[in-house]
This record gives sequence, C-alpha cells and structure tokens, in this order.
Amino acid sequence: MAHMKNYKVFILALFVCAASFVVISSARGCALPVCDTRDAASLIAERFVKNDPTFSYDGLKDTLSLRVEHVNSLNDFATPKLSGLTIALTLPLEPKEYTFKAKFDSRHSGYGDRTGKILAQVITPHEAEITVSNCQVVSAVMDGKWDMIKGELIA
Repeated sequence: MAHMKNYKVFILALFVCAASFVVISSARGCALPVCDTRDAASLIAERFVKNDPTFSYDGLKDTLSLRVEHVNSLNDFATPKLSGLTIALTLPLEPKEYTFKAKFDSRHSGYGDRTGKILAQVITPHEAEITVSNCQVVSAVMDGKWDMIKGELIA
C-alpha cells in the first residue's frame, strides 16, 4: 500500500514539473516555434526579403512575389501504422526545409544599402532563392551572386 502511495506522489510531482516547464518556457518566449507548414515558412521568407537591405532600400513593394520551389522532409505527416493489436506513430525525424523563389524589382542597380553611392537609375529585376528550416533562413542567395545573409558578393 505504501508503494502505491509513493508511486502516486511521484507521478504527481512529475506532472507538476512538466506543467511548470511548459508555463515558464512559454512565458519566457522559449516555446518551440512551429514552422511545419508551407504558409508559416513562407511568412518567414517574405519577412526576410522585406527586411533585406536590397529590398528595403529601393525595392518596389508591388513587384514582390514568392513561390515554393522545394520541400524537403523525411516524413510529411505523423502516420499511424497498425500491426496486430499495437499502433505505432511515426513522427517526422527532422524539420521540414522549404526553398522559395522570391522575385522583385528595385529602382536602382546593385545590392544592399546603397545610401551615398552613385547608382544607375534603372529598374533592376532580382531573383532570390531562400531556404527556411526550423523557423530560420539558412540560405539566401540573390541573382546567384549576392549572399543575403552575409550581405556580400559570393566569391
């Protein structure tokens, strides 16, 4: 009987610890981000482009378009599998990775923040390939020659 009481206390303590962790993590902004959908990853890619110095300097907002190019995932969904009387749940082994193609025009040639530079006043089309994984932009290359993350030409 004492063994059963200790077991219940242990389970209650475990539950309280788990609940406390969830509350504290959420309050401190440490909850795991949710980026397992194309729409969520698309918003991250769009925000990245809009905040990029090339676009924010002179990008024409009405010309921005974004489309998904590639999705990489080992398992797209949790799939239940029946085997006799047991049910196994297969969860994704890694976060999805989305690659987007962003296109926009800017009012001048060049890349980055070009304040104070002499610029050709010509509408310049740009095309960027942006990869989002685990809620972060992990790769962003514009026109095949500008690293948008580092803000420099690719050697």
